[in-house]
Parts: sequence; C-alpha cells; structure tokens
Amino acid sequence: MTQPMFGRKTTEEPPPQPEPAPAPSRPDDGPVDLGRVAIVFICFGLLGLITAFVLSWPSETYFSSRLTQSAPSQPKAAAQADPELDPEEAAEAKAHPVLNYALVGPFVVRKANQVLLVRVQADIPKDGWTFVESEVLDERKDYLFSFGKELWHETGVDDEGPWTEADRDYEMKITIPVRGTYYLNIKTQGDQTPDTLYVSIGSAIGSSLPHLWFGIVVLGIGLVLNEAANRTILRLMDRFS
Repeated sequence: MTQPMFGRKTTEEPPPQPEPAPAPSRPDDGPVDLGRVAIVFICFGLLGLITAFVLSWPSETYFSSRLTQSAPSQPKAAAQADPELDPEEAAEAKAHPVLNYALVGPFVVRKANQVLLVRVQADIPKDGWTFVESEVLDERKDYLFSFGKELWHETGVDDEGPWTEADRDYEMKITIPVRGTYYLNIKTQGDQTPDTLYVSIGSAIGSSLPHLWFGIVVLGIGLVLNEAANRTILRLMDRFS
C-alpha cells in the first residue's frame, strides 16, 4: 500500500531522447573529381568542333566552273616600274610578270557580313609553279581586297626512287560586309601559266572560326585534366615501352 506524500511534489525524469542521426555527407564535401570535369570539357570541345564543321558547309553556290585564260594579258607594268622594288624583286617581276587570267561575275551578295567560301584549283604542269591571286571587286569593278597562294608541282628521283609532290588548290573564307554586286578578278604569276583553273564561290552557313578556336581550347583543357586524373597517355606509353 502506497503511502500518500503530503506537502511534497514528485519530479519525474523525462525519458531519454534519441541522439540525432549524423547528417549525410554531400558530394561536394570531398575532393573534385577531375575525371568527370575532364569529360565535361571534352564533350564541349567536341561540340564546338562539330559546330564549326557544320557552319563551314556551303549553303548557296554563286559560281562554279573551269576557267581558261580569257585573252593574252600584258604584263603588269606598274609592278615592274615600281621604284620601291629592290633589284632582285624587280628582276623577279620582269621574269614572272603578273597576268590577268579571268574575271568571275557578277554575283550578288544578299546580306551584310556574308561569309563566302572561295575554292581555287590550278592545273599545274610538272616542275612548275604559279601564284594565283583573287581580287575582290565591287559593282564598279573597283579593287577592295585580295588573297592568294602559291601552287606548285615538283618531281624528282632519290635513293628510294621517283617522287612527286604537289599543292594544286586552296580555299579561303572571306567576309563581305555590305550586300551588293561583286566580281572576282583572277591573276597569275609564275614560270608557267595554268591551262585551266577551277573556281567555285559559295556562301557558308556562318563563321566557323570562333567555334573552331573554342573547340580546340576547351578540348585541350579536357585532355590535360583527363591526363592529370587518369594518366591515360602515360599508361599507354608504359604499355608499349
């Protein structure tokens, strides 16, 4: 039988509380996974290169044909008589004069800052060379700017037998800032004038150069990070060595 307790208060201890569970660890609490970061950089780099390749596709062809020299051209006397040329340059200009080959056009550029892709291929005889220059002219056939490249074809014989090397074509991307009508004046200078030239002018989808540089830089960073994380190249070198 429980005795009553007069004038006193009983205190009951609260039941023990469970200890809080430790907070789950987050992924960013640990070190950075260089392998995953490298994969992200590599993917973006490849995406930039693919975008540059797609933008370089021609979307419209303005001109595409084989050209022959339109008429016997007179040497460019201004270059031969230029007083700023030294004796060697003057002798070169006299021995290999600049000749007008053909005039391409007119062709119409319909929007400002249009990127054009110009391809030039020359029929270079063996052991010959020629510098093919393309001058961009406006509607009044006034000179705007020019570009070109030396094309050549060499042959010979060495200890391993006969050999041949050639560089017969080039392509150039140019930007036309103002829409309008334009011409392309083709000139040649060399020891032999090509029998035929193949010239094509087309408009590219867009400028691929920024995407190309972005892809190269980002892909390079990704490969460096991947090597730091996985040492793929070093492992391959050790395996083959």
